[in-house]
Amino acid sequence: LYTIKFEMSNSSGVIVIDAVFGHISLAASVPGILGNAWILKVFMLEKQQLSKKIFILIAITHLMTSFWSAIPFGVSRLMARAPMLFQYSPFCNMSGVVFNITSRLSVFLISVLSFTRCLAILRPMKHISTRIVMGSVVGYSIFQLLIGSIPFFNYLRSDNPAILYQFEPNYSNCVWLVDQIVTYGTIAYEVAEYLLLFVPYFFPSLIVLTCCCICVVSLIRSSSKFPLSYSPSMVSRASNSRRLRAVSVDVEGEVLPRAAHFNRRCVAKYKATRTITLVTLLFVVLNFPYWVMLLLFFIEKNTGLQFVDYRNDFVRCLFVFCTNVSPYLNAGINPFIYMKCSRRVSVPVLVGSLRYLNDIRDRSANMLRNMLTS
Repeated sequence: LYTIKFEMSNSSGVIVIDAVFGHISLAASVPGILGNAWILKVFMLEKQQLSKKIFILIAITHLMTSFWSAIPFGVSRLMARAPMLFQYSPFCNMSGVVFNITSRLSVFLISVLSFTRCLAILRPMKHISTRIVMGSVVGYSIFQLLIGSIPFFNYLRSDNPAILYQFEPNYSNCVWLVDQIVTYGTIAYEVAEYLLLFVPYFFPSLIVLTCCCICVVSLIRSSSKFPLSYSPSMVSRASNSRRLRAVSVDVEGEVLPRAAHFNRRCVAKYKATRTITLVTLLFVVLNFPYWVMLLLFFIEKNTGLQFVDYRNDFVRCLFVFCTNVSPYLNAGINPFIYMKCSRRVSVPVLVGSLRYLNDIRDRSANMLRNMLTS
């Protein structure tokens, strides 16, 4: 669902950037598929919590993005923007629908995750309705599915295959353009542009940036309220200490006089805020250039001023990075954040890796022993 069509040159610099984009996408697809599949398995055991449900949905969207889009995009970019898998019409249409839905749904889920955490920080006594949150996610998903299916509705009406998803070499993805559906310069085109660009990308960015700042401030304040001798990583080991039992700690408006309460409630909030803050910060860093480009595009469109030369190849490469490579990187890096912040995710992976390395060592030793004895 793109509204900007452009041509990129085949200069040596652009070819190098294409190769970099291809390798990054393929490298990010490995943890994006394996890591999110493992996270999905682990978090399914704790799906009664609202944050875990949102994490499950994020893992599903990232898994689908890595499988359906990152690998074909990376291969196409390395093969001089050739269609490769996209040359098959069923795969092209499916990949286009999946990528356009998951990219917008991922932005919405991150904004919902950060907003619910921000609300829990500012109003800790207020109950957040799981039905309302999940209902909004389902409704938004259905809305994006209907928008992504517009080419198919028009195809049934006109029987013209040219209006379906088509491979666009400069994006190395299957897209459909707004001017194929509505006439450029009309009110319908303006409405479609806002629905496809500003509503799913720019406006959620305001929520994410605001809530990210609040989470960072809360994280700094919460960490400063821990006594120096009782940092969050040491609380579980010192939970039976008499000195810790006698301490009354005021954390986010709650007085926790006992070590058990201190450990269970305060540290849990600290870790939840830390995880959500890291996920949100990663999302902000990877998407901030795209938000700036959308803001400049909006200002240029309404004032007539021009800040960016869109004919420059490197500006167009930056646009491709923001619309394609950035979601793949986000999907590939997120599993490492979960491994860093959650023992339920990291410990089984580490144990499995050590067992695998031990098996390799034992097999190598047995092969070497057999070679020497023979």
